[in-house]
Amino acid sequence: MSVGVVIQIASMTSGSLAVDDIVVERLTSDDIRAMARVTNVLDVNGIISGTVSENDGVRSSFSVLASVFRVLTGGTASGMEWQANYLRVYGSGYQYVIGTGFGASNNLVQWVGPNIGVAACTIANCSQAVTTAGETIIRGSTGAGRMEISPTAIKVYDTVNTLPRIELGL
Repeated sequence: MSVGVVIQIASMTSGSLAVDDIVVERLTSDDIRAMARVTNVLDVNGIISGTVSENDGVRSSFSVLASVFRVLTGGTASGMEWQANYLRVYGSGYQYVIGTGFGASNNLVQWVGPNIGVAACTIANCSQAVTTAGETIIRGSTGAGRMEISPTAIKVYDTVNTLPRIELGL
């Protein structure tokens, strides 16, 4: 069994570089199974980010520690990001967000609508939303009229979203 590491540094004028935790270990005394682990960690003023990749020949895992984790599509304004308490899929004119208590009132678990950023999400500006209270809001594409589904009622509102025109439930 062999392990090789190659590090190339071109024109590094200051700072430091460390490679940490490249591990290959035997899991059994007769070398039937081995565990490989690669850890990459950055620590800048106590703010830590990094990855850990592990494989024991049966199961592999890849873990990420970061304040924001993005998967970007090259050359376009679309992508995916995990941040704080939500996952966001976005493009130039839309976003789909799922999470735990996000949005302007921290009361959403799902939100679909225009790409306005997560902090601005509300039930008033969505195409579709689900709240932490279990309510589902569905709007028309122009925002005129809406339907709300809660654990105890279904309401269909008028075109200015003020009066329930149809109300079913308890």
